[in-house]
Amino acid sequence: MPAPPGAPEWAADLYTAFESGASGQFILYGNVHDRLAAGDHLVNIEYYIENELLAGFQVLFCYDLGNGLTVQRGAERLAEWVPAVMQTLPRDPQAAIRFVSRFGRYLGNLRAIGKPDNLQVAVIIRGADQLLPAQGNGFEHGSLTSLIREWGSSPPFTELAFASLLISDNLHDLEPLIAFGQQSTLVRVPLPSVSELRSALTLLQREFPQTIPPRTDLTALAASMTGVSISTLEQLTKVRAHRKQVLQPSDFTILKKEMVEHDAPGLVEFVESKRTLDDYYGQHTLKAWFRQDVELWQKNDLRALPMGYLLCGPIARAKHFSSSAWRARPAFRL
Repeated sequence: MPAPPGAPEWAADLYTAFESGASGQFILYGNVHDRLAAGDHLVNIEYYIENELLAGFQVLFCYDLGNGLTVQRGAERLAEWVPAVMQTLPRDPQAAIRFVSRFGRYLGNLRAIGKPDNLQVAVIIRGADQLLPAQGNGFEHGSLTSLIREWGSSPPFTELAFASLLISDNLHDLEPLIAFGQQSTLVRVPLPSVSELRSALTLLQREFPQTIPPRTDLTALAASMTGVSISTLEQLTKVRAHRKQVLQPSDFTILKKEMVEHDAPGLVEFVESKRTLDDYYGQHTLKAWFRQDVELWQKNDLRALPMGYLLCGPIARAKHFSSSAWRARPAFRL
């Protein structure tokens, strides 16, 4: 079962690990609540996992603390096991996880007596760090940890086409025996690449041609947006469309500044300099070199840029700028 066409790198790696038999349990963390381009639509990553990445699985369970256990696909196959199963799906965490385990053991028993069903079964646990927090303790926490570890390390689950995906915002907020256990494969979902941003822009351009005109260089615009999530891009595009404004690369400089201020409230001060290099005496060759690099940076041509510049000055002032940092945010002072 190949990965969907155009699958992001993290999804392709997950496919390879499962199809090769190397792993059946995956911890997805990082940018897990973003959106991405799938076909002609922007969809949530969780939707993409359920309907694209796991499209070939006949039975798909989902669990989160708010909704309890749900069966997204394969209810008729579960009814072959227990006819009234859809009327008794549990909400309680321990009962829900045990329910999935019992179904797996049922498939294992069929296999053991020579009547394998060959079902592909997957279970997605949303908010896994809320279900099994890193600082959790007590009987129920230990019981859940034991059951979920078993999915990735013990028969019959390791002998079946059985995949468990645990989604966590922050890896270190999840129970360490799950997050860093040998049975788990870590899958970090990064912020979108330039190509992923361009794919999103292509879809948004079709929907909002007045905000992203046909003449727009989408590759350059995507490159100026590195460090921005697709959800944020979509929100900004809709706001600009409502105001009947054209989306500009300068919008993302302001947006990145706001993102940094939001992530580090009271810790970062942005400074709009009123000086230019003309205000500084001497080092004419160095200033000419620096101007050339700034021009390359503004064109997003980073191949010829140095790793960074180290500027001398008073203590307790940030003076080191790297070319990778230039792409992500304007200069700031701590």
